[in-house]
Amino acid sequence: MFNIKKRLRKDKKKAPDDHLEGPSQALSPPHPPSPPPSIPDPGITPIPDGRRLRTPLGLLTSEPTSGLSQRPRSRSADRRGDPLGLTIIHEPKSPPHCDLIFVHGLGGTSRATWAKGRDPDYCWPQEWLPVEPGIGRARILSFGYNANFAAAGPAPITGIADFARDLLYAMKYAKGEDLEELELGQRPIVFVLHSMGGLVAKQAYILGKDDPSYSDMISSVRAMMFLATPHRGSNLAEVLNRILAASIFNHSPKLYVAELKNGSRTIEALNDQFRHIAPRLKIISFFETLPTYVGPKKTMVVEKGSATMGYPNEISKSMNADHHTVCKFDNKENSDYISVRNALKTLITDVCLKGVGSVKAPAQAQEWKEHLQHLLGACENHQDDFEFFRKRWTTGTCDWILSHTIFKQWATDQEESPVMLWLHALPGSGKSILSSFVINHLLEESFCVYYFFRFGDQSKRSLSNCLKSTVCQIAEKVPNFRYALTDMSSSSKTLEKADPKIIWDKIFVGILFKLMLPITMYWIIDAVDESDHPQLLVEMMQGVAKSTASIKILLVSRQNDDLISTFDRLSILVPSVFLPVEDTKRDIRTCVEKEVQYMRASKKFKSMVIERMVAAAHGNFLWASLTLVEVMRCNTQEDLDETLEAMPSGMDQLYRRMESNIISKTTDRPQDQRLGHTILTWATCSRRPLALNELTQALQPEFSIVLDPQFTIGRVCGQFVTVDASNRLVMVHQTARDHIMTTDSVLAVDATEGHKKLFTKCLSVIEGQVHRRGTNLQSDDQGFVRYAVTSWAYHFNLTSVDTDEPLLRLGSFLDGNTVLAWIVSLAQLNQLKVLVYSSKIMTLYVRRKRSQYGSTNPILHRLQELDLVESWATDFLKILGKFGPTLLLVIGSNDRLIRVANLANANPTWSTLHEGLLKEDTTIDRPVHNMPWRMAFNSDASCVAVAYRGSPLCLWSLAPPKLIRRCKRSQDYAGNAWTVVDQVIWHPQSEELIGLYMGGHVFRWNPWEDTQQELQAYGSILALSSNGKFFAIGDSNGTIKLYNFHHFVLIYQLSCENLINDICFSPDSRRLYDLRGQFCNIWEPNALVRADESVEHESDVVSEAASNRTAAVSEAVAQVRDQITAIGVQFSGKHQALGNESGTVSLIDATEGSQSPFQLCRSDVCLSITHLDWSSDGNYLASAELTGKVAVRRVQLETDRRDSTATPIFEVKIPVSPEGIEQILLDKEADRLLVKNGPTVTVWSSIQEPDVDDNAGTTILLPDTKWIQHPKDSKLLLAFRPGHVQTYRWDDLAEVSTLDIQKPLFRAVTHDSPKIDQLSLIDHVVRIGSISANASGSHLLIDTVKATTTGQEHSTSILPTSALNSPARGSSVTPTLLPATIQRLIEIPLGLLPKQRIIFLDKDHWMCSWRVGANPATEKVQKYYFLPKDWLNVEYLKLCALLADGRFLIPNNGELAVIRSATMSHW
Repeated sequence: MFNIKKRLRKDKKKAPDDHLEGPSQALSPPHPPSPPPSIPDPGITPIPDGRRLRTPLGLLTSEPTSGLSQRPRSRSADRRGDPLGLTIIHEPKSPPHCDLIFVHGLGGTSRATWAKGRDPDYCWPQEWLPVEPGIGRARILSFGYNANFAAAGPAPITGIADFARDLLYAMKYAKGEDLEELELGQRPIVFVLHSMGGLVAKQAYILGKDDPSYSDMISSVRAMMFLATPHRGSNLAEVLNRILAASIFNHSPKLYVAELKNGSRTIEALNDQFRHIAPRLKIISFFETLPTYVGPKKTMVVEKGSATMGYPNEISKSMNADHHTVCKFDNKENSDYISVRNALKTLITDVCLKGVGSVKAPAQAQEWKEHLQHLLGACENHQDDFEFFRKRWTTGTCDWILSHTIFKQWATDQEESPVMLWLHALPGSGKSILSSFVINHLLEESFCVYYFFRFGDQSKRSLSNCLKSTVCQIAEKVPNFRYALTDMSSSSKTLEKADPKIIWDKIFVGILFKLMLPITMYWIIDAVDESDHPQLLVEMMQGVAKSTASIKILLVSRQNDDLISTFDRLSILVPSVFLPVEDTKRDIRTCVEKEVQYMRASKKFKSMVIERMVAAAHGNFLWASLTLVEVMRCNTQEDLDETLEAMPSGMDQLYRRMESNIISKTTDRPQDQRLGHTILTWATCSRRPLALNELTQALQPEFSIVLDPQFTIGRVCGQFVTVDASNRLVMVHQTARDHIMTTDSVLAVDATEGHKKLFTKCLSVIEGQVHRRGTNLQSDDQGFVRYAVTSWAYHFNLTSVDTDEPLLRLGSFLDGNTVLAWIVSLAQLNQLKVLVYSSKIMTLYVRRKRSQYGSTNPILHRLQELDLVESWATDFLKILGKFGPTLLLVIGSNDRLIRVANLANANPTWSTLHEGLLKEDTTIDRPVHNMPWRMAFNSDASCVAVAYRGSPLCLWSLAPPKLIRRCKRSQDYAGNAWTVVDQVIWHPQSEELIGLYMGGHVFRWNPWEDTQQELQAYGSILALSSNGKFFAIGDSNGTIKLYNFHHFVLIYQLSCENLINDICFSPDSRRLYDLRGQFCNIWEPNALVRADESVEHESDVVSEAASNRTAAVSEAVAQVRDQITAIGVQFSGKHQALGNESGTVSLIDATEGSQSPFQLCRSDVCLSITHLDWSSDGNYLASAELTGKVAVRRVQLETDRRDSTATPIFEVKIPVSPEGIEQILLDKEADRLLVKNGPTVTVWSSIQEPDVDDNAGTTILLPDTKWIQHPKDSKLLLAFRPGHVQTYRWDDLAEVSTLDIQKPLFRAVTHDSPKIDQLSLIDHVVRIGSISANASGSHLLIDTVKATTTGQEHSTSILPTSALNSPARGSSVTPTLLPATIQRLIEIPLGLLPKQRIIFLDKDHWMCSWRVGANPATEKVQKYYFLPKDWLNVEYLKLCALLADGRFLIPNNGELAVIRSATMSHW
């Protein structure tokens, strides 16, 4: 029933007259002539006795309609053949904007109801609406249901609610012609409803909104159009049922007819419920004004009072029609049809725009803006540029484009209209003002996003910023797009520094083009030629052809050969048209007329001025506007003639005249001439336009304070420079900038000299302002300081390498302390990315300078300064790469002092860290199986590359499945044209593959162009970064080689002895991971950090970086050490024991920083040492191995460490439990040894006796405990577990006492059942993490750990040792819990030091202390230093320890780091 049929079903049976929709649908006149005997009268109903009775259908008629009454009816008009259920009657070729659903009324059908004379050619929803602009993009459906009230037989128990349920079911489960889903609810829905169909739709809306099965779909219903719907019932309903019962044999009254009568309960209940939800909908109600024939009389079927509801949001309109013709029309010019069509167009526009709206709630707006900022960084302010050009628009200009045929063809919302329009013109033709006019027009009528490229602002030349701005504008209006971006920002890496292609592919192609937008979206991009990548921008637009959303693009630019060829290629894939702007005389005339009207002269004189100006302008707006300034000063005919005759015709000549005027006015004032040249230098060379207050600061102290900057600029720079709407200094046009930089007058600005001057100025400002204490860079008067801090590298890059002045100036800056103040300033401004940009610029400069030195005298080379710049370039990267967001600077200076600055603070300052700290003196021929063994899919899974053992690499298409091409080598190897491919990977951003031939050669293959490039790399394994910029190979010698994918050149090499099992990049492409043996190593080469942290910059830098392919390869040699697995700590001793994964035990003197560990002993098997423990006197060392071997050795240390010995005095091999050996303890005299092996605890006594081997030890079962020697009694042991502490004797493990911990270390979670034992629950989820005693043994620090659903929760408490002296069983102790504010900071408690200070690592891994018992509100936690992020290994942190003198021990890459704090050591 619900399969959609897109064409009318035909039936050979003769159709009777239409049944009534309401009371009547008959087209016959009141008293039609008797038909011939051979043709049965459709108005006559046969009855059993042979008589014929005229039915009420012949009595209830409407007026005849001229022109159609004689038209023969086709067989397809058989109303009984009209389909039931939901059928599609129009499907647009492109994805629809919305769905229109037509529902007929009483006695009607899904087709005949809407067709005059039941003629399908007059079915206006099917034949007329699809060609109406703005409506044709909607999908149109019609719902049919059995509302034939004249049918004989028993009445079905069917009411309006049953029809409504049928409608809901059809909308939910109806299928297309090929059983595809209709997806109703995915776009806005508009109902068009006749008569009782309006009641059915209202009931369906009420039922569906409260039913979970339908609520989502019903929420997409946005509007209802009612055509003569009896909202309050009809007086004819009851009469109709009685007439039918009396006239038709076996007819029973219909429930749904009875429900239509005035005051019926169904109608009243329906209205009562609908009035509460009607405000959500747009409602238009049409009512009939002509009576309908009922028998011989006319009557109103549905009165106006019943056809309208009177709701505040309802729009009502009368129609010159009766109840029958209110939904049928003679032609498209019918006034009633026009009313309905126009209302539908408005409804569709409104409901579609409802899905395209700004975020109104401030909290929601702020939330999604934060998500966007995380994903994209800050978006450019696009409105300022639009307002700047819009203010320069003159009323009456530019409107010609709206009537231009090509523009109208592009702008129309038709499927065959072009997608892209390129509007191009000569410089100075007013293109940007025309763009602002088009934008303003589209913003008023539709959905428009826009962007203006600006030549004078580096950031506004960026293609990436253009795409980001477009994303922000669309996200503000399109909820689905906004939600997708929010999800993306939560799960993906930021795209702030991504190149334009990645942004385009991930956001536009990956998200936007897959959405179905309700209306057409217009993109206007102005000054494409001023973009840093204009060809790339145009080329990317080919992706719009695959967009599900309807998008129209207008690109505006000057015309050049590159863009012409790019557009020619693009037009093959994307329907495009070109519109050259050639005739601008009318607009120029309008502008001139507007200005000339203020001239005090006769009309004749004004008319002459206008004509001569328009003729001389030659279509150049810029020329006209600049010339008009001088013309307006003319007072006489002679003045005008002289001015116009002297006025040059071209822009270059005009600029020269402007130059001459400025020079002549400032010849006698050299200071003004210098000021003008300086302002021109800033206007042409600045990284971005300077605000006027910034310019005033930049001019000092060379020039005194400028009282009126805007007036002064006009006086010393003429019309070359202007001030925009944001009070920023800009050149009047790009052609003016080009002229000033190529002219030979005193105003000429040499680009390299200008950038050198601005570079020097920036460094001078940084040295003079930033280094001052208390400077607030966020204040308004520090605007130019902010510019200098972020822009000096930009100017440095554009200086010439032919002079050493910039190098010497930068060397001086880097050699002083100001560079550190500059880094602090970047942190304050949240601009640390400038470090990476500056590093890149400095590296490029060093390369260019070294290249230039190759042809100059070596005596003149400034190698020291060059090395300084290069080293700082590396250090800038390391600052971010190593410390990340916690940017703490620690420097050692020539005065032998350590200075520290915490850049995380709002106002970081330098402080000296303990003045005495640095003052101390310290083949095909072989048989192979032809079977696939390597496969790789491309990014959209449309193709797969398959490597075989016995044939070439093949590329297959999946849809349809076919072989595209085989990979053949560029030259024969060993007589073969191909080689077995050992590994193959698709490039993530292109259609190229990279692979590894058997034998180690790397190849790059473009299967579509069948081009290939090879490297003799001798690799054994291959990896490609996720951004596609790099690939790495590992060879059989353990060396990793990193290559640039684009240039296919080696850029980094890492040598390491161990063989490589596997290799890959991190998801952010900043690190390399490799597997060697049992371990994974993580590498972070500078080359990857630099690439990842790259920022947008000018095309000059890109070109320089891309062209420099001969740069030296960075090489590093790494040693993979055996990792430390155990530390034996002497709390107050000198030597610390280290055990590693190869079974070696070493000693290190932790008091001597220069000492390296020396081997003490080695296990027989190369397996890990798991535990170490010293005797209290440091003469004995116990060790446990992974195999279960436990040993105690007497350690004899000699002056020459090589003579030191470790003599075994006790060894035992125990079966290791599944939990493993968890603890070993030596007593004070090293005569007893405790081993906790899973749940069992064993003590061996007299281990120094000769017959100790016969001693099996004493064993007890005591799981979940942590053991420690009693701090005050060497004969006792303490066993801690949650809720209890027990005392045991060393000799025989006899229990001495058990104390309850009265206060649980974790407060129990409240449960509903009071019968649950809170403490028993805690025992199951809590364990003791660590226990340590202070130096005097007076207090114990206990770390308790509770497992939670999200991880672990720590609780730290302090227990006085004296509380353990109570021998009575059942006694209790009460530990002191730390305040909650302190506890929340603790990640790892380390120990207690004198003055009752607890030492711990906080959540950010800072070493901290706090005085126990202090008020946390008044005495804050003190921080000392933090651990670098590359030390934060879980295994390392488990082994870290704190010594009595405050030294901190932590393993790091096979070595022991010993950290001393000057402040902590003074406790």
